[in-house]
Amino acid sequence: MTLLEQQKEYLMNTYATLPIEISHGEGSYLYDINDKKYIDFTSGIGVNSLGYNNALWKEAITSQLNSFQHLSNIFSNGSTIALAKKLTELSGMSKAFFANSGAEANECAIKLARKYSFNKYGQGRGTILSLKQSFHGRTLATLTATGQDKFHNYFFPFPEGFDYVIANSISDLKEKLTSDVCAIIMEAIQGEGGVHPLDKDFVLKACKLAKDNDVLVIFDEVQCGIARTGNLFGYNSFNITPDIVTCAKGLGAGLPIGAVLCNENLSTTFVPGDHGSTFGGNPVVCAGGLSVLNQLCNTDSYNEIIYKGEYIKQSILNENIKIVASTHGAELNSITSKKDGTEYLWNGNKNYWGYHAPVLFPIVGKVKDGIYRVDGKEYNLPQHGLARVREFELVEKTDNKLVFELSYSEDTLKIYPYKFSLKITYSLGQDGVITAYTVENKDDKTIYFSIGAHPAFMCPIKGGEIINDYYFEFNEKETTDIMIINKDGYIKKERKEYLNNDNIINLSFDVFKDDALVFDNLKSNKISLKSVNHDKCVTMDFTGFPYMGLWTKVTGAPFVCIEPWYGHADFEDFTGELKDKEGIEKLKVGQVFNSAYTVTIK
Repeated sequence: MTLLEQQKEYLMNTYATLPIEISHGEGSYLYDINDKKYIDFTSGIGVNSLGYNNALWKEAITSQLNSFQHLSNIFSNGSTIALAKKLTELSGMSKAFFANSGAEANECAIKLARKYSFNKYGQGRGTILSLKQSFHGRTLATLTATGQDKFHNYFFPFPEGFDYVIANSISDLKEKLTSDVCAIIMEAIQGEGGVHPLDKDFVLKACKLAKDNDVLVIFDEVQCGIARTGNLFGYNSFNITPDIVTCAKGLGAGLPIGAVLCNENLSTTFVPGDHGSTFGGNPVVCAGGLSVLNQLCNTDSYNEIIYKGEYIKQSILNENIKIVASTHGAELNSITSKKDGTEYLWNGNKNYWGYHAPVLFPIVGKVKDGIYRVDGKEYNLPQHGLARVREFELVEKTDNKLVFELSYSEDTLKIYPYKFSLKITYSLGQDGVITAYTVENKDDKTIYFSIGAHPAFMCPIKGGEIINDYYFEFNEKETTDIMIINKDGYIKKERKEYLNNDNIINLSFDVFKDDALVFDNLKSNKISLKSVNHDKCVTMDFTGFPYMGLWTKVTGAPFVCIEPWYGHADFEDFTGELKDKEGIEKLKVGQVFNSAYTVTIK
């Protein structure tokens, strides 16, 4: 009989098992008996926080196993105490209790809350509030605490003492917060009812209501705790401190464990005989849990987790192209061909240039000495403005669109005295990405600004080439000149003849020895970066943009920038106000500015 046949023969039918027989695992991968490789996106249902076959974790549990595998809880052991110490220190909680699962941990939390309330108020104050669409376990009590009707069947009678609040509804919480309530239990991110993060405003108000009514706050961190969100616990994102915290799953990295943490007020609530667990705090499991905390719960790990989460959250793809953007500067970080994996956008290597495709706003280039004037008052802005170093908010994500927004704040008003909203939208086309700018005047006066793009494209695109193998090609023959940039980064009044009935610029670092090539009178609305060796190329449609800059660092940087602008750096003799700058955009009260460019890859 196969394993699957034996499973059907001997195990209860409680799981919808996949028709795969696993032989071993390594890192994020599982291998079946035919050595076929799978990425385990389930992580053992959120359990295998260190992946498979983690060396440090194996060493920790093996070392403990060589001493003793289990002790009665009437004896002390170093592994269990070390894990309790680490958990309480990391969380700022007072005491820990160890169980064997998340459901057991939540059972303990319910009992702890009810006894605390009983000690203080007597009988009649034992109701636990949970949120609709929540999930807290499969024991009778935790199943009842689960706020989903589909789980409340078959297993009657269910325990009394539970009620349910609409998630993120303060009005419903106020209605349900009656005098018999002793605690409210919440998940920072509801996992089993769909992935639904709680609103910060709701959590803050709920915690205040609870405190005002001496109602305990329990956070169920079984699924999203232990570094899953880039913090120790999910509730850390809300800057609140619960009374009780439960965790499990990822804490054990594959071995069964649950933990309950409580604050100092509850630390003496339980006395011997109130609660216990034969296998709770098993020394082998706790040794593994300590290894998990040491590996995952530190600043470097948190930052890596946040980065990976943002990468997934801020990427979109179709059958031909994948893009990744960042909330930092609303910057496009990657344009990759799905056909062959070719990366077209510069990787932001700080050894050459630390950006990928920064957004230039509310100035393009430099203002004289970093100072500009509005209504006679002086303000400071660095080169290319403020947007590229600000955190945007991801306000919309669909299968083919990312929308980021930056709005004015007290901080921006100090250096740019206008109330605005700036939205950057990245949309996928068949073989490219459309970058759209939307500027909205939120002020009670006309605002002035420049805006532009600064995307850097790989050059060379393929290995084994040099910049001299590449050229720019406009879609029209051009007879034009270029604006000249002086050594300080400002525009000279004189110009330099550049193209004479031609549409080709053969590339070399020498082309950029005097800084960027800046055009302001092109007939073309498209420009392509091409190689003499193959047909891979990048094409930008910059229709509507009055200025175009072409640039690279002459220090051997393997990229070139194609930069469509509304506006440019100050002229070297400019002394006027912001509204007097050549190329400045003017936006009246209530008006909206829109513009877009398209990058197509081949």
